[in-house]
Amino acid sequence: MSDTPPTKNERYAIDARHVVISLVLLVLVVWSQYVLWFGQQGIVAWRHTSQQLDATKKEIEKVSARIEKRKREIILVKREATILEEVARRNLGLVYPDEIIFVFPDSSKDDKKKSTKDQDAPLQSE
Repeated sequence: MSDTPPTKNERYAIDARHVVISLVLLVLVVWSQYVLWFGQQGIVAWRHTSQQLDATKKEIEKVSARIEKRKREIILVKREATILEEVARRNLGLVYPDEIIFVFPDSSKDDKKKSTKDQDAPLQSE
């Protein structure tokens, strides 16, 4: 190595290399941040997946509650025949041969809402 100072052209070459390296590093940092935040496995996608997971867990809880309700109804029906008869009358409209049914038109929509609530109500033994 010589102790002579670099020439003007050599200084520009060194500065140009530093600029190119700096630009390449900047592009790599920006690209990696984009992938981190918006990529397929980035933070935004992770949050979306997390929200979907929470919604699915809530749906599973609702369905599990309905299943448990139906299991309790099945146990009641197996235990008591009168409940089976009640369900057949209420949900299927079954009657004994000597019975007469009077059907009245619904006076309001509230009656319809009430009757659908009654159908979804859990069975109770008497």
